[in-house]
Amino acid sequence: MPRRFLQQAIVLAYLAVTGGALIFTMLKVEFPFPEWVTHWSYGMMAPYQGDTSWNAEFLYQGQRPDGTWEAIDIDHYLPYMFAEQNVRTYLRVYSRYGDLEHRKKFLEFALLLLDRERARGKDYVSVRIFFDQWERSPAGYSYLHTPVFTTRELVTQAQ
Repeated sequence: MPRRFLQQAIVLAYLAVTGGALIFTMLKVEFPFPEWVTHWSYGMMAPYQGDTSWNAEFLYQGQRPDGTWEAIDIDHYLPYMFAEQNVRTYLRVYSRYGDLEHRKKFLEFALLLLDRERARGKDYVSVRIFFDQWERSPAGYSYLHTPVFTTRELVTQAQ
């Protein structure tokens, strides 16, 4: 009898802590547990922590000596699974230091990208990074990623 009670108490405690983490993630309402209790469960809620009502991606372009711009595919520089690639593409670890520091890291990335592309034989004189944002669509992720529905912001440019 005590063993069964202990097992059920452990399961109920686990469900309460996980439920508390889910409530905090979705509603930003503090659950009455200390952070050290919910920290691991909150980490499990990662897929829900950054959910937005819009889609976004970065666009990388290199400028040729004649002034034309061409897209740069950075996928071969980030050979990771989607979640890891997403974190690295957005440089999320630097966002907590403020917008200015976050943008400095994008400039550093653009300079590295310019060097790497030149080493691959591209004669770019400049690299720029844009942040594109558009509304979600039931038709698919990129369906509304068109000039009419997309807001484009220049993040940085490196020469």
